[in-house]
Amino acid sequence: SIAQKVTLPDSLEQQLDQITSDSAKVAYLLNLFPVYLRVDSDLTSDIMLRARALATEANLQQFGRNIDVKIGINYVYQNQLDTARTIFNVVLEDAISANDSVLIATIVTEIGITYYNEFNDAKALEYFVKAYFVLKDLRDTARLGGISNNIGIMFDSFEEFDKAKSYFFEAIKYKLHMGDSARLGSSYHNLGIAYEELGELDSALYYFNIATGLRLKFHDLRGLTKSYGSIGLVHLHRQQYDSAQYYLEEAIQLDEEIKDTVALSSDLSTYAEVLYHQSKYHEAQQAVLRSISMSKGVETKKMAYKMLGDISEKLMDYKTSAEVRKKYYELSDSVFV
Repeated sequence: SIAQKVTLPDSLEQQLDQITSDSAKVAYLLNLFPVYLRVDSDLTSDIMLRARALATEANLQQFGRNIDVKIGINYVYQNQLDTARTIFNVVLEDAISANDSVLIATIVTEIGITYYNEFNDAKALEYFVKAYFVLKDLRDTARLGGISNNIGIMFDSFEEFDKAKSYFFEAIKYKLHMGDSARLGSSYHNLGIAYEELGELDSALYYFNIATGLRLKFHDLRGLTKSYGSIGLVHLHRQQYDSAQYYLEEAIQLDEEIKDTVALSSDLSTYAEVLYHQSKYHEAQQAVLRSISMSKGVETKKMAYKMLGDISEKLMDYKTSAEVRKKYYELSDSVFV
């Protein structure tokens, strides 16, 4: 009933009015999904709800699973991960019953992404590997690029950076072979992260800049904020604090624009560290407190507590410093366990 009441912008409503068949209208709305997904999640939700309402009213069952998967993906972009996973699991049961391997690979990958966004790397890798073997059986070269990229991210999180690099190069090879320029940015970005972790900052910056150029070209705001944040981090490692501050402020502005609280929390924590090194302790304190207030990731919160302890000590607030250092060590112990 909510879907039936959705009103789209006039420009989209006018386009819909000009389309005569219900199936063509649903297909038109589905084609809008990649256009708005990374730039306006609220509008994307309205578009998919309208598509669901049209498909239900016209009994167009062939569109049902596709629409539901896209609704789930949009929830992932809104960081509503439990809701997304609930939708994916329902559709997965349906896809398994229909023996739809193509859709199974899609859903299993998306479930892995929800766990990745919750920093549950073990569960994420489990689902990425499942998807990898399904895609291998399908000989789906196009999507093997994406799943190779995801597996590389997992090796990166396990600090096996050379293995991570090999998967990122494999992902780039697949994507170049398919002419998939729009998604190359993520693989170049992740390759830069692997080099950064290895301390090879020149190579890291080189690949981050390639990723930034691609993301600007394709107006990938969610990807662009990650690139800005990573470039800022490289400048922080180099003690180039003015440059680091510039890029992190760009990242934070985009995080707020697209309402990505996960990225915002991480970028605020790094930004606080930059301000700390510039002796801007009060500004750093405000940034790190914002980070802690919205952080769901254990690693991000742990490093934020460490930074808050350092800042509080500089402000001679030794009581707060002791309290947050205790929280830092408690989180460190839980991560170790």
